[in-house]
Amino acid sequence: MSFLGGYGYLILEGVALTVTLSLVSAVIAVTVGLIYATLTYEGGPGAVLLRSFCLAVMAVPEFITLLVLYFAGTLLLQKIFGSDFQLSPFWGGGSALGVAYATYFGELMRGALRGCLKKN
Repeated sequence: MSFLGGYGYLILEGVALTVTLSLVSAVIAVTVGLIYATLTYEGGPGAVLLRSFCLAVMAVPEFITLLVLYFAGTLLLQKIFGSDFQLSPFWGGGSALGVAYATYFGELMRGALRGCLKKN
């Protein structure tokens, strides 16, 4: 009797890849989200630009964000590092999901900072 009809190892590899991608995306989201929250907390012209970018990313479905960041990111990195550079699908997807989730996390942290550090 084989493990899940012989497909058990493929399923375990898929689970491991999914968990790894989730962890990479979470690290990127927390890092970028905290930077966003601290930069937009005080306000100013830079904060308006960052909040506009954040709202634009939130308005677009994550799949579209993933496609744009993957293909545009590959083209940008090819311009920087040379035409033979290729972004791996894992890192392209991880960074795109991280940026998409960083917008939500950054807004959450910005609201928490405003609530905890109210100026009297």
